[in-house]
Amino acid sequence: MSKGSTRGFQSKSKQQFAHHNKRIPLNDKSSVDKWLHTLIADRGGSGPVDKAFFHSLIHSCAKAGNSRAASACIEWMLTSGIQPTTVTINLVIDACAKAGSLSLATRWWDWAIKEGLEPNSITYNTMIHACAQAREVSKAEWWIQKMVDDGCSPCIVSFSTVID
Repeated sequence: MSKGSTRGFQSKSKQQFAHHNKRIPLNDKSSVDKWLHTLIADRGGSGPVDKAFFHSLIHSCAKAGNSRAASACIEWMLTSGIQPTTVTINLVIDACAKAGSLSLATRWWDWAIKEGLEPNSITYNTMIHACAQAREVSKAEWWIQKMVDDGCSPCIVSFSTVID
């Protein structure tokens, strides 16, 4: 293979997948739905759209601090017939925390409890983190007390999140 054909392959490959590298504004439900539809369609049968797939997407949304996109991923998960788990809720609450959206984090907590999902220490600590990001120290302290009341032991992460 000559150098020219190698470069041609790289250019074609880069061009073919360039739309995945663009920053897609995910500010409204419509753009998030388009983004999810494109991601699922582009998989081209490369594996099932399962919990792991959605958890990966929600984790990416959390890293980007995009709580709307993370929330839309759970909605798509539900419409796909896949039941969220405590891990799913932890991920979406983390996205809310990073976006500074305590109200949305609280709504997802309430939804999870209503659906019968059991919060764990990570869930509580992520809610505490959401409070800290929203500069709501008294609410963070409330979550620590709720954690104790619900029989879950606070740890160093629980307290250091409030202090930070």
